[in-house]
Amino acid sequence: MAINVTHLRSFFHVASVRSFTKAARAAHVSQPTLTRQIMTLEKAYGIPLLDRTTSRVDLTQEGHQLLDLCQSVFRGLDEIETFLKSQHTRSIRIDAVLCEVVSDILMLAHHGFPQMRFDLRTLPSTEVLDSLLERTTDFGLLTLPPSPPPELEHFLLYRGRLVALVGKSHPWAGRGAISFRELQGQKIILGSRAGESRRLIDRNFELLGVEAQIVQVVDSSELMVDLVERGVGIGVAGGTGLITERLGIGLTFEEETTAIDVHFACRAERLITQPFRAFFGVVKGSIDPFDRKSRAVIR
Repeated sequence: MAINVTHLRSFFHVASVRSFTKAARAAHVSQPTLTRQIMTLEKAYGIPLLDRTTSRVDLTQEGHQLLDLCQSVFRGLDEIETFLKSQHTRSIRIDAVLCEVVSDILMLAHHGFPQMRFDLRTLPSTEVLDSLLERTTDFGLLTLPPSPPPELEHFLLYRGRLVALVGKSHPWAGRGAISFRELQGQKIILGSRAGESRRLIDRNFELLGVEAQIVQVVDSSELMVDLVERGVGIGVAGGTGLITERLGIGLTFEEETTAIDVHFACRAERLITQPFRAFFGVVKGSIDPFDRKSRAVIR
């Protein structure tokens, strides 16, 4: 027989204060309702819980034992209720590659979910992926490996391209696009091998038979810009614009093999909880992945 929690809580209210009047006021129900619910509980199990022979409400031996059990049960239920309610006001953690579209996502977040706090970290794609798998972030904005982990739910957020970064005085500065093969023999500045963009760059070097002179590897987009501006070499990075916006010159590559897909992802289990499911749906329904210029840099 499944116990009726409402009836049990009515007993708990009366037993705690030893008064039907006070208990009814605390439970926001009528006194006859409390009386009926407790009598139903007693009848269902054939156990007297309240002693009604005196001028005040008292407990039988069974009632005292049940009250002790109820205290821990309802303390636990109150903690569960507090936890569930807190999920609607908790913070949402987002790890993202460095890109301009993050601002769009945060605008959607603050406009659609003003009661929530959004904590953002910018990381390379490989670290974003690790954070998702280790549950240290709720959502990730990243380039995914060719075979994404099956526990992730994800969708294409936008499609960018690799870009070549040159200074304003560089001979290529007036061009909008170049062939990747034109990097042959050029001095090149690259990002860390840990990033998905770097892996795509290396694949294109191999696929297109390009032998470039790699003069520097850096982990900082800002440092790459400084080196390019000083004429050390041509920067090659995942193009989506923060870096090209500062530098002013970002040349896209003509080859389709230089396309780079950026995804919005989370663990599938996160979507069971309503706030996470709602936020995932808002981002998916608000950003067209094919209606965006290449505006920032991902690593």
